[in-house]
Amino acid sequence: MGKEKILYVVNHLASHGGIQKIITDKINAWIELYNFDIILVTKNQGNNEFIYPINSQITHIDLEITNKIGKFYFISNLKNYIYLYWKLSLILKKHNPKVLFSTLTSIDALLIPFLPTKVKKIVEFHHSGMFLSGSWSIKRYIYILSTSYSS
Repeated sequence: MGKEKILYVVNHLASHGGIQKIITDKINAWIELYNFDIILVTKNQGNNEFIYPINSQITHIDLEITNKIGKFYFISNLKNYIYLYWKLSLILKKHNPKVLFSTLTSIDALLIPFLPTKVKKIVEFHHSGMFLSGSWSIKRYIYILSTSYSS
């Protein structure tokens, strides 16, 4: 039996921030203390180096997706959402992790609960007041509804 695998999906680990530090520390601990295999999928790391030192034993996959902003951003980025969903589905099938963690936000985060897999999915939120107002009140209901479909 092989090592336990964890898939972590993030926007990037290229700039200073609390979420980047916490994720890096967790990944390093899982590798160094528990000998887990970590597959790190970044949405838009590009050629940027990781801002904090990360264990070289990770498997890193960068999807090179950069969403556009503007008045019709949803329509112009629809292909990116489809591509993200498709690539994550393929990565899940190939690596078959025990757990998927995600810190994606916006519409990207809403794709995670509906990925075609029985892998346990955990969506992390690293923001104060995220569920209190705005579009996150709608997203909260989508997450709640989607949990009835996961195993």
